[in-house]
Amino acid sequence: MGISLREKIKQLPEEQQQQIAERSAELIAEEKKRQQLRQLLKIAQEQNGDFLQIALIDTLSSKGTESTIKNIY
Repeated sequence: MGISLREKIKQLPEEQQQQIAERSAELIAEEKKRQQLRQLLKIAQEQNGDFLQIALIDTLSSKGTESTIKNIY
């Protein structure tokens, strides 16, 4: 059986181990930021979709076509 990545890293000099740990922490922090941005984007898209649907129904209801739009959804 092969050697694990953790075991291989433990065999490296302390300085390299520290560089790996620091870079790992940077990558994890970047990924967390991306996850937060994706979540915010999802929320913004949902809110925008809700707003646009309400605006569309309000606009069409003033023209007497509300029942047609409600049937579509």
